[in-house]
Amino acid sequence: MPSQAKKLADSDDEDLDSEVEEVLRDATLLLIRLFYAQTRSHLDSMSQELEILMSAPPSPPHDRPREPENSRTKDPDSDMWKIEVPRANAGSGGPLLDLSGKV
Repeated sequence: MPSQAKKLADSDDEDLDSEVEEVLRDATLLLIRLFYAQTRSHLDSMSQELEILMSAPPSPPHDRPREPENSRTKDPDSDMWKIEVPRANAGSGGPLLDLSGKV
């Protein structure tokens, strides 16, 4: 009788092992499909990005450094809109505050 119980237990273990292998195989196939879909999506995105980059205008030559456009034309009223307006006596080296603590 113990041998029959052992045979039944062995066959149950084999059935369980085969079920586990089947579930693992299915999960592995699903992961492979997922990775394939993600890879195709990334490749499509890269090809679209390449098309966009190919249609972009050529970059300017790097022979001379570019000046900011606002430095070419200095508007005298532009200092009016700045928070910290440069003062005429700022370079004099004197104190920033007077004795009463005012500017």
